[in-house]
Amino acid sequence: MKKNIKLTESQFKNVIESMSKVGLTTEQEENEIPIEGIESSDELEYDEIEEPNPLSVSGHFKEDELGQIPLDETDIDELFDYTEGSRRRFIGVIYYDALIPATDDIEYDKKIAMGILENERRKMMNAETFLDSNESVHFRDKLY
Repeated sequence: MKKNIKLTESQFKNVIESMSKVGLTTEQEENEIPIEGIESSDELEYDEIEEPNPLSVSGHFKEDELGQIPLDETDIDELFDYTEGSRRRFIGVIYYDALIPATDDIEYDKKIAMGILENERRKMMNAETFLDSNESVHFRDKLY
């Protein structure tokens, strides 16, 4: 475990002077050098070791019985606001299945469907989204 030690300027000068006076031959001797101005290690201040952000630790969000991780709006906002460490970009496809009134003009119906998809796409915050007007809308012949 690595620890940072905070020294005053005079303590640092004493460490440098002590090291220049002593010929170090082993690690054991290095640890036993008396340093003027520092009476015991209890006087030294140690920085707290920073714990990793919980969002960057696997298992922070618990899986359900199906092995999926259910997230609510607060969880998603927290994930998108994360900037403290490395992040991973993902790309996903969302399947949207809905019914609209059928007209006798299929191209008009596609424009209506694209309008619905575009409206839903704009609701997706903190993400780059894309709709291809030629490939994003398909109609089925059978309703079920």
